[in-house]
Amino acid sequence: MKILAIGIFGALLAALCVSCANTAEIGLSKNEVRAAAFYCDHSPWCNLVAAEKAWPIATDRQETIPVTNGAFLLQLPRNIDRLHIAGTPPTVIASYADYRISASLETVHNFGLLALENEASPTPSDGKYRPPDYFEIMFTKTLADPEPEHRFDRKLWRAVFVRKSSSKYSLITDAEIYRRGPWTIYMANMGGIAHERETIFIHRDQPDAYLRVYDIHAPKSIILDLIATVALDR
Repeated sequence: MKILAIGIFGALLAALCVSCANTAEIGLSKNEVRAAAFYCDHSPWCNLVAAEKAWPIATDRQETIPVTNGAFLLQLPRNIDRLHIAGTPPTVIASYADYRISASLETVHNFGLLALENEASPTPSDGKYRPPDYFEIMFTKTLADPEPEHRFDRKLWRAVFVRKSSSKYSLITDAEIYRRGPWTIYMANMGGIAHERETIFIHRDQPDAYLRVYDIHAPKSIILDLIATVALDR
């Protein structure tokens, strides 16, 4: 019986030591996610980097109608079959004969992983990144880039790669970045039969929000015109 007790105690001690070693190896606080490599181990598209493109010039096309969500102003083609608002956050959906465009005002903090506990400000002032840099990381950084050490920067970085490793982003065929003054636009073209495209509009004066435009089957020239004519709703 004594030998058996010693054996059980030894097994429990060994298991405890393994658990301690794993915890030490991960080095995570209670509310932290794992490093990017953990999520991207079987997701090679985590190494996607968008191509920098020149800011588009608006074309002479059909008449437009201004549509706003209270922060950003878009010039949508006027020949809309149906225009309505749905969902949370409220999304403006414009349906045309052959395509559909939706636009919603969103915040990076809605991604859940970025909710900072017990802090007065969601974005510490001593870090390198702020919430909209989420998309800069997503479209310009890969596993080859060093992870930041600052707590919020690291949390933002890891949250990006959690999302970037998802199967949704495996469908990206190419991605582009457009920059002009305070504006940065990120565009991701999805593969598959739906011909989906996600376009993110960031403006320096809107540090806590971004405009997400999602389209299905829309000609790329239409989306480039949206980029060329976008404005803040002042």
